[in-house]
Amino acid sequence: MLWRFSAWLNDTPAPWRYAVLAALIAAPSLGCGLSIDDFAHLATLRGIPVFNDAFEPSLDIFNFADGDPERMRRVMDIGLWPWWTLPELRTAFWRPVTALTHALDYRLWPAYPALMHLQSLCWFGGAVFLAALCYRRFLRLPAAAALAALLFAIGDIHMLPAGWLANRNAEVALFWGLLTLLLHERGRRGSLWAAALAPVALALGLLSN
Repeated sequence: MLWRFSAWLNDTPAPWRYAVLAALIAAPSLGCGLSIDDFAHLATLRGIPVFNDAFEPSLDIFNFADGDPERMRRVMDIGLWPWWTLPELRTAFWRPVTALTHALDYRLWPAYPALMHLQSLCWFGGAVFLAALCYRRFLRLPAAAALAALLFAIGDIHMLPAGWLANRNAEVALFWGLLTLLLHERGRRGSLWAAALAPVALALGLLSN
């Protein structure tokens, strides 16, 4: 059995296989529905009236508190923050790229959370695919690259971002970050198109998380 596992590692399986494995492991998330911040995102992007006073329908859905005491009062009236919250609290993240993925969800299939989770699984699978490519490219030993890709694909650290819609930003940023590494490395080896696209991928990653 150990010999077969060793032979499998040395065969360096195709990166897409790790992506499929990771997606299958995370597939139960398709039935998780919406939870916690997901409802706030839904209400904001769909323009539900009770939220309009404090949250304008825009891609700034990760701006939970911007330091404006008057806005905080309205948010506390809605019930999103407890009454004892600091009025000047500032908890705002600029993630327009990730917000755009949520906007597509709530516009195209607002009544089907399973399809929203399917999009998250696609980002997750894509990130695992790129991670496997990175391991294969940057590690000299095929067995080490295969084992690293396998452990990355099955690691429980992906449980929250792959299973919670509002935490999709982590997988989206990871996807663009890994793509940046691959493009940069190829650009350093003389590819002009890769050198030109690497900063674009980096910017998309920064604007995702």
